Amino acid sequence: MIKLFFKIVCISLSISILFACEDEKISENAHPSSTTLDCAENPTNNPNCYVIYDHDLPPIEEIFPSESYGYGDVVEFNWMETIAWFLRSDNHKYGFDMDPYALFSDNGDDAAERGRDVYVSVKESESAVVRVRIDPETKDEFHLYRIKNGMVDKTDYVDAKKACSENNCVDEVHLPEGDYAVYYGDEKKERYLHIISYPLQVEKVIFVQFGDVDAPGCNENEQNGCYTKDKVQYIVDKIFPQALVSINLIEKQPNEIGLSDPLLVELSEPNPRDYILDKINKTEEYGYNEEWVEYINAPDEDVFMAEQKLITKYNRVKTKKIVLAINQMRINWHFKKQTSGEFKNYKALAQAISKSGDGKSLSMKLKSSCMREEQSIQLSGKPNDDGSFTPVGLPISSLKDGCDYDVYADVIPFIPEEPRGVQVTDLNRDEILCKVGESQKECNERIAKLPIAGGIVWGSHVAGDASLNTLSHEIGHSFGLTDIHIAADDPTYAPNYGHYFSVDESNLMGWQLPTGMRLRYRPVFTAVTLDGSLIPDPVNGWATENQWDCVRSYKKCSTLR
Repeated sequence: MIKLFFKIVCISLSISILFACEDEKISENAHPSSTTLDCAENPTNNPNCYVIYDHDLPPIEEIFPSESYGYGDVVEFNWMETIAWFLRSDNHKYGFDMDPYALFSDNGDDAAERGRDVYVSVKESESAVVRVRIDPETKDEFHLYRIKNGMVDKTDYVDAKKACSENNCVDEVHLPEGDYAVYYGDEKKERYLHIISYPLQVEKVIFVQFGDVDAPGCNENEQNGCYTKDKVQYIVDKIFPQALVSINLIEKQPNEIGLSDPLLVELSEPNPRDYILDKINKTEEYGYNEEWVEYINAPDEDVFMAEQKLITKYNRVKTKKIVLAINQMRINWHFKKQTSGEFKNYKALAQAISKSGDGKSLSMKLKSSCMREEQSIQLSGKPNDDGSFTPVGLPISSLKDGCDYDVYADVIPFIPEEPRGVQVTDLNRDEILCKVGESQKECNERIAKLPIAGGIVWGSHVAGDASLNTLSHEIGHSFGLTDIHIAADDPTYAPNYGHYFSVDESNLMGWQLPTGMRLRYRPVFTAVTLDGSLIPDPVNGWATENQWDCVRSYKKCSTLR
């Protein structure tokens, strides 16, 4: 029997990708169509059916009224109310999915056709609140009818004449779940409203804070991007109820999951982040290390029992979601005199110098098991081909045999193995063991296609309020959500205009910074994390995901990655 511990890592939101790939991203065809699909029945429910040509972006002053927004800001999207439509109500607290391409509303425009269906989520037994915009020229014949079992119920849910006389042709209505259509007299228009009800689903997420909001780097450009339970709870309460999911953040202290505060990253380890994950995995509450060791070391006659014990424990912890909210992190190299000539992880040193040093070196503390007082040093390094480096700034001549040394510094957080990245989620799949008769390659390929059940978020803070969206994006990964493709003509993505603020209407799971806050019911194209390219689907052209259903059940998420 092949015994395999299989870990999938989803690296997300690299700042270097944000800038390096922009020129290529702008020129690509963002909406390829599939020629193999029968799209006659319901083309708006499968983006592979769209034949969309690149559009000029609406003027920035119409979408974003001010050009003074900066990186870290979260900006409200300005919908262009140019036609009779369904609009979001401030009194509706759940999901509202209107395709942003509805902005392109010229007659004959394919993109307007994409916007004909609006999806609204609502809690079971409650009514949705929707604003209906009425064309004043058609107020005498405007109707909103419900469709039941393919039949039209001509009970009118909108008082068009009253709305136009009292409220600028906008009527705010309360509607039960179901499907609705706009009619002009007896003529059905291509304007549909779908109200989808779900039972409220409560999910627990473990929240572990390292450092506070006054940690170095928290305040940039007069904006605070650091995390507290209350700040993160506020933003997840805005995002995940779109899918009728209520996230309850359960605050734990670092020592309760086997870690320290500030987060100690031991860079003398070859894989420092794995070292931290292993510490979590050694705890009884959040890991299965003990069961894994027993399984690995079990004699043949005890393998089956050990396997069952491991599977039972893994099934108990695999759906857990843990957020490491890292406001402050401590990097450390542990060494002895004989190992002082070479340190591991030069890239981590370079990133620490970039974020927290003077550009050339990093101010650090040297402590020893042989002396009480710590010594201040300026550390830099000469890189080696294997990723290690020769430290520069160590007082080599004063080091003594038989002593243990540590050189450490508290730094602005980053990902140790991916120093150019921002945040990352280490994911748990449905299974971790290979099957009898599988080769390791076959096992790896099979497990890679299994649904994502949970995970651990490495949440290094970034600048401003948008940092909360970034962390929520990673929480989304722990629920199984996949990164989403960003079209070159997407009007909700500010970098398409050359601006790097976050927009509330852009998708939470966009593969590039800055992310938005929207989750959608309509299928959206998923993307490769590292470059944003579309993911092939052998059946339907390109892989898609229904984000509301995915958040509610990881088994309904896309497994094509």
